[in-house]
Amino acid sequence: MTFTDKTTNQGRDEMDEALTKELDEMALRIPPHVLRRIEHRIHDGIMTRVKEEATRKCDQFLKEFAKCVASKTMSTATECGGARDAMNECFHRENNETTYQKYRIMFLRGELHEMYKAKLQARVEAFKKEIPESIAGLPAGKVAKYGDDMNS
Repeated sequence: MTFTDKTTNQGRDEMDEALTKELDEMALRIPPHVLRRIEHRIHDGIMTRVKEEATRKCDQFLKEFAKCVASKTMSTATECGGARDAMNECFHRENNETTYQKYRIMFLRGELHEMYKAKLQARVEAFKKEIPESIAGLPAGKVAKYGDDMNS
């Protein structure tokens, strides 16, 4: 159920309640002085994820705008207003409070960290597949050293 605070015209819904619950649980796990110090870093990290997601979802509009601007001279770049407006509309649609709250709850539950670990593991595995080809050009002493590091 959603309700609106008439003094500030701000609404609260189930997601707000879930966020408040997660924040309270986090405050119990982390000492207050530590929580205050990391609050801004948490916000910056969440905003980075929100912007990354918006960029992925709006990539088509971003490419269309870049293509339009690249084909125009400085004086005629204003003709790309339609592509610019479409790109901005997409970013406004994706960069909203609901997306921010979703990522904040994911952070508080530890889901963002798990996603990061999974992506990092996938990158490491992809890198390990490329390693044998690149090792062939290394001097003999270094090949054994790096081979041992890879196997451990």
